[in-house]
Amino acid sequence: GLLRAPAVLHDWLYSSQRYTRAQSDAIFLEAMEARGIDWATRYTVYAAVRTFGFVYWNKRKATLGLTAEDFVPPGYFTGVSRR
Repeated sequence: GLLRAPAVLHDWLYSSQRYTRAQSDAIFLEAMEARGIDWATRYTVYAAVRTFGFVYWNKRKATLGLTAEDFVPPGYFTGVSRR
């Protein structure tokens, strides 16, 4: 529905953490408004991400900058072509 694009944007903002959490949530709120989502839905969803979003934000922050090499045994990627 109408929330899909703003939600995907918000997920990307949280994953990349290029902006603060507050900025990411504000962008999400603005994106929902731009998509024509009614006031009550916008602010209900916004309140939810402001209240509970810290859980994912902090989990992601702990792994930011890690690569696949951080999760596989040493030498696993030896000889694997990286394009």
